[in-house]
Amino acid sequence: MENFLARLRKYADRPWYLPLVCLLAFADLFVMFIPTEGMIVTTSFVRPKGWWVTAIAVALSTTLAALLVAWLGSHYGESFVVWLLGDKAFESPMWIRADHWIERYGFWGLWFISLGPIPPQPAILLCALGHMPGAEIASAFLLARLPKYLLFSFLATRGPKFFKQAFGDETIDVEFTWANLKKAVRYYLKKDPPSA
Repeated sequence: MENFLARLRKYADRPWYLPLVCLLAFADLFVMFIPTEGMIVTTSFVRPKGWWVTAIAVALSTTLAALLVAWLGSHYGESFVVWLLGDKAFESPMWIRADHWIERYGFWGLWFISLGPIPPQPAILLCALGHMPGAEIASAFLLARLPKYLLFSFLATRGPKFFKQAFGDETIDVEFTWANLKKAVRYYLKKDPPSA
C-alpha cells in the first residue's frame, strides 16, 4: 500500500492528473465500474491541499456526464437505455426502485438516488424519458454529488491524522472493524477534534 501511495504522490502533482481523474469519473456513468469515490479519496489523500478542488472538479465532471446520459436517453429513448443498462434494464431491481423514487418524489428522488451508493443511471434516464428539464437533472445531481464528494475529500485529508491520534503510531496496522470504529468515535467525542 505504501508503495502504491508513493507512486501516486509522484504523479498527483502533474498537470494531467486531475483532468484524468475527472475523465474517469465522467466515464463512470457510462461503464459503471470505475470507483469514483475511491479515486476522490486517494486523490485527496495524496493532494491534501487541493482536496476541495478535487471534489468540485469531480462533481462537475459527473454532472456533465449525467447531462449527457439524460440527453442521449431523451434523444434515443429505449434503445439507449438497453445499450447502457442491458436487455433486462426495464425489469431490473435498480430500474424498478428508481422508477418508484422518481415517480413519487421527482427532483428529490433523483437527488436522493444520486446521493447514495445506488447507480444513478436508471434515475437519470427515467427523468430524461419523463421530460424533466436538463437544468433540473443537473441541479439534483450536483446538489447531491458536491456535498458527498466534499465530505469524502475532507475525510481523506483529515482521517489519517485523526486515526493516528486515536490509535497511536501503529495506525497503518489497525484493522478496520466495528470495535475499532466505536473506539475512534468514543475517542472523538471525549476529546477535542484533531486539529488539521
